Formats: sequence, C-alpha cells, structure tokens
Amino acid sequence: MISVIMPVFNAESYLKEAIESILNQTFSDFEFLIFNDGSKDKSAEIVQSYAQKDSRIIFYNYQENTGYLKHLNEGIELAKGKYIARMDADDISLPQRFQEQVDFMEKNQEIGICGTWFEVFDNNTRKTIQVTKHNADDFGIKISLLYYCSLGHPTILAKASLLKNNPYDQYFYPAEDYELWSRLVPITKFHNIPKVLLLYRWHDTNISKEKENIQTEKTTQIKEKQFRRLGLNDKEDFEKLLQLLSYQKSEAKIALSHQEIKKTVRIIKILQYTNKKKRIYNKNRLNALLAQKWAIMRNHLSKKSISNIERIRLFFLLPLFSLISIKENILSASKKTIKYLIRWDSIKKHK
Repeated sequence: MISVIMPVFNAESYLKEAIESILNQTFSDFEFLIFNDGSKDKSAEIVQSYAQKDSRIIFYNYQENTGYLKHLNEGIELAKGKYIARMDADDISLPQRFQEQVDFMEKNQEIGICGTWFEVFDNNTRKTIQVTKHNADDFGIKISLLYYCSLGHPTILAKASLLKNNPYDQYFYPAEDYELWSRLVPITKFHNIPKVLLLYRWHDTNISKEKENIQTEKTTQIKEKQFRRLGLNDKEDFEKLLQLLSYQKSEAKIALSHQEIKKTVRIIKILQYTNKKKRIYNKNRLNALLAQKWAIMRNHLSKKSISNIERIRLFFLLPLFSLISIKENILSASKKTIKYLIRWDSIKKHK
C-alpha cells in the first residue's frame, strides 16, 4: 500500500529512532526504501543491520554524496506502493501515523497530498520547541501556499501516480517541496490531519538552518511564480496582495492613500478574474475571504488617509464586498442596539 522513501546522510546519531518509528507503525503494509547518500559515518552499517532483520527494507547504498533530492526522485520512480510516504533520517513518526493517513486518503479519493501537524523538539534537551498546526482543509492550505509552505515535508503521504507525473525540481533545492506543492495547486487537493503524528528534530545540521539564505531566495522565486500564475506580474502587486491577506481585525488603523486602496481593488479584481478562468481556488471561498479582508481593511482606515466622499466612492467599487460590508455593519449595529437596550433595562430596574 505504501512506499516509504528516506534518504540518509551522516545520520548515525538519530537513525535508529527514525527506522524503528517506521517499522513499529500500526499499519504494516509498506516497503521501506532507504538511500544512503555517501555517508562517512556508520549510517550504512546501521541500515544494513535492520535490513537483514526486516524484509520490508530495501537498501540502496551509494558511496558518492549527490544530495537527498536525487534519491527522492529515484525513490518515486522505484516505488511500487499506491501511496508514497516521506520520512527524514532524523525525525520520528508516531505509531499511528500511516494508519490515520491511509484511512483518510482511502475515504477521500480526491485528496492527492495528505500531511499532518508535527511537533518540533530540541535535539539536546528533547523539549518541545513548538507544535506546528498548519491549515487542515484544501482551500486553507492552497491560500496559505501563496506566502508560506503550509505542508510539513516529512509528514507527507501522497498518491504515487501524482508524484510519478510531477517529480521534484532540482533547481528549487532546498525549497523543492514548497515548489512542488505550489505546482500541484491546480491539479489536486490537499489535507493536513489536525493531529501531531510526527516529531521533527531540531539540531545544528538541519537543512533549513544550513541553507537558510538559499532557501529564502528560492522561496521568493516560488511565491513570484504563483503570483504570475494568478495574473500578477508586478512586485508591488505581490506585496499588496500579501498585505491584504494578512489583515487582522485586531490591527491598528491602517494609513493607506486612496491610490493605494484603488491598487488593492484592482489586484482583487485580477485575482477573481484569473481564478474564474483557471479555477485554481474554490470561487465562493476565495470571494468570501477577499470580502472579509477587504471589510477589515476598509473599516480600519485612518480618517486622515481618506475623505468621507472618497469613502463613499470606495464603498461601491466592489458590489460583492459592499453587500458583505452592509451585512457586517447591520450585524454590528444590531449587537450594539441590543447591548444598549439590555443596559437601559437594567438601569430602569435598578432605579
């Protein structure tokens, strides 16, 4: 049912825990493809000792270090399972991980990629640093991918057919997973099981720590690639869209000029038009999200940044957003009225 792919490079300190966490899964129908990427320590010996005991392990022992990405794509080509599971040689999969993911994927055939929440722990103290809780549903994951990678790479269970047709792109190393998920947005659906099913080890040789500058550069390119797909070709447009999506109700008043607001409106219209043609995101949910963010932005505008006449003109720029804003204003006014009546009634009774 599953082909587990795990590249290994100088991981002797963590390897036993990683291997045993896979072998001890409650779901046992898998092959375990382990690739030694030219390790100089005892990693190969450790893998070999487990391979002799468990026939599910298929060991590929390479003397030359070529990088894990080559072995990920090689593993995808060799995989015989219906699903492909990712695993890193320094992480720990909790025992029920595969069972939970397979059960979900089998019941939801439209899902192509299934991740989980994960706990990041310090290698030295073994204490929890944070619990990463990415969006669970497809729309939330896809929108989040516009500005960050909302799927934990080592937590992934994916349809093998999907990855065989869409391998990792070496150019985007070490952000190859982010690029792949963003490339798959128009092709498949995503899900994150809202449970911690993997422990992610944080130590001095993590790829994300060692290659931080390169990763930042590649991540920026991936974001720009997504924006171009949405019809936004100007860097300022990217920033305006990210600004819009990041608005929160709790924020202080935003000082935006009328011109800046009009630019944001134009970006929203481009996004809606492109999405209507390409069907990248769920139309209703996208419009609802944009309307919500628009209402927050408009209601938090500083009075100094825009005149009352401009406010009225702005109010009718986008009919859908105006209707939603009217609804929000009516609800807000109703709540204030009810609170006032309750308070007035209480005062009268007290008198």
